[in-house]
Amino acid sequence: MIKKNLVFIIIVLALIGGGIAWYVSRPSPEDFGGVVPVGILPGTPSANSQFAEVRNKILQNIALLQRVRLDTTILDDPAFLSLEDAPEPPPRSLQIKRRNPFLPIGQ
Repeated sequence: MIKKNLVFIIIVLALIGGGIAWYVSRPSPEDFGGVVPVGILPGTPSANSQFAEVRNKILQNIALLQRVRLDTTILDDPAFLSLEDAPEPPPRSLQIKRRNPFLPIGQ
């Protein structure tokens, strides 16, 4: 009986140790810029090229957004300043036609 308990304890400790080793050996999200894509094994050449493609697209979009200049002179336009809030719609009176709309008609 002691032998069975000892084997069980060794198996449990081995599983716990394996889980800890697996958790520690995983690549952290910081290694990939905070994003770990699904379906790509980190560190493979295809993963690196896909990261480079995504990174380039993101950088291009950021550069495009930085070139955008908003014209705020419309906010000083008299036509804009004369705008008012839309009036609230009149309240609708709610009438209950049927107590249970799922019953057949006539009941």
